[in-house]
Amino acid sequence: MGITNPPAESMDPIPSGIWKEDKIQLREYQQKIYERAKKENLMVVIPTGLGKTYIAARLGAHFLDISNLSKKIVFLAPTRPLLTQHWTSHQVAIDLPEESFQMLSGKIPPSRRAVLF
Repeated sequence: MGITNPPAESMDPIPSGIWKEDKIQLREYQQKIYERAKKENLMVVIPTGLGKTYIAARLGAHFLDISNLSKKIVFLAPTRPLLTQHWTSHQVAIDLPEESFQMLSGKIPPSRRAVLF
């Protein structure tokens, strides 16, 4: 189920190996956005289907790596289908145990959300 884009010119290595390079390779424009986002806050506005989710997943993997996996990455989405898309994309792109990924929505009672978080 891997999604492979043409390799970017300069992927920065993630020593812990949590980015699944064999599954996801950012395109050159995605890599440029990612490199800039590592240094400053960005709002990425590009058309649907051009890989904003994978840019964000790559950025999340970077920050998890530099924190030695001690932080959490939280994605917000306005719909459950989009939330599911983000959740699935992150599992494809980031090599962490399945239980490391949690999806919290209005279908999950607040008391259960606190435990999962």
